Amino acid sequence: MKEFVEELWQARDTLGPDSLSQPELKKAILDTIDLLDTGKVRALSMENGTPVINEWVKKAILIYIQTTSCYPTNAGVLRYYDKIPMKLDGWDESRFKNAGITVLPGSVVRKGSFIGAHSKLMPSFVDIGAYLGRGTKVGSWAHIGPCVQIGEGCTIGNHSSIEGTLNPLHKLPAIIEEGCHIGAKCEVGAGVWIEKNAELLDGVYLSPTTRIFDVETERITYGRIPPYSVVSPGTLLDENGRSSSYAAIILERKE
Repeated sequence: MKEFVEELWQARDTLGPDSLSQPELKKAILDTIDLLDTGKVRALSMENGTPVINEWVKKAILIYIQTTSCYPTNAGVLRYYDKIPMKLDGWDESRFKNAGITVLPGSVVRKGSFIGAHSKLMPSFVDIGAYLGRGTKVGSWAHIGPCVQIGEGCTIGNHSSIEGTLNPLHKLPAIIEEGCHIGAKCEVGAGVWIEKNAELLDGVYLSPTTRIFDVETERITYGRIPPYSVVSPGTLLDENGRSSSYAAIILERKE
């Protein structure tokens, strides 16, 4: 399947909404979306402790979007006009029980995202390619972007945004390892890596270029929060010593 998706990608300029009528193309792309939907394939894998993008998966998603036309659809009283169907469309009680997930009214979950058992979604948005580990809780009005990777037992606070990306292909989404707590109104940008059991207090903003100041070591780093860190929003003096600007502050390490 991977090889065929790569072939399609090379010919992507010739593809359009009528291309899904080709049986082999349709099967390869829709099978990839189904594998993402069930968690059997992921947009990112860990190799020797290093996150590596599975670019062929991103390519399949982009081809899927390119070869699909928008169409109107309903989700309860809500009306959509989109290319990607809702993951939970048509689910009955037994399907929810078998999946072991709780989904509150107002949640929007796109096909091709994976929601682990014992997870709970408050009214929120989960995009295609995202992976939510077992027992993760997503707060009200939180946004989980495309291809975002969230580990088991995490909490994503109300109004927080965890950013993913489809383009460029090589760019990492936000990665949140198991046991992390992301407070309310946080933003974790694409390319940021939050290691296991870290905690972001309310209002922390992190992009790959945000300064991260460790109180204990007095070092400044970028793009990665060490495990068990407790992080607060704050400010640091600029080099001129006369002004200050935003920084994320590692206050301590949890026991």
